[in-house]
Amino acid sequence: MATNLSRALQAWTAEVLLLDMDPQQSAQEWAARNPENYPGVLGLQQSNLLQIIPKVTKRFDLVIIDGAAIMG
Repeated sequence: MATNLSRALQAWTAEVLLLDMDPQQSAQEWAARNPENYPGVLGLQQSNLLQIIPKVTKRFDLVIIDGAAIMG
């Protein structure tokens, strides 16, 4: 879902960064299939999220975070 949302927002003229925090890293695989047509994707570990986000998001209009589903 995060990948589709990122692509839709990018098509709407926004500069989009998708942070892939899902352990499966599927968003990175998705973007690698056709990188020139998709927003930037960056894989992150949850432990360094607060330190990294301010450094990598400055030039983007929107940042989407793709995380693991919460099973309850």
